[in-house]
Amino acid sequence: MVALDADGALLGFAAGWTDTVLTGGETAFELAELVVVPGQQGRGIGRGLHDALLAAVKPGPSLLMTLDVPELTDRYARWGWTVADRRRPGKEERDYVVMRREH
Repeated sequence: MVALDADGALLGFAAGWTDTVLTGGETAFELAELVVVPGQQGRGIGRGLHDALLAAVKPGPSLLMTLDVPELTDRYARWGWTVADRRRPGKEERDYVVMRREH
């Protein structure tokens, strides 16, 4: 899913897939990327991409994994996501959260 301006310049994109990696076996849609060009942030582009991508997938559970920082977790919580798990994958020095949303 992409957002473009009137001239065709990229403003942002969102991507995901159906998988079982984050659930350990349950099939769920995984929101893998949600990126907005820094100069375009705060204008609702990310929320629009998020909503459009989730509207395009089959109803059921959705998951995402993001850094465990309030700037990100609070945003996703406002969009209907809840923390399902906390992880420190591999040799990472930072904490991550797995967030879940039913749609």
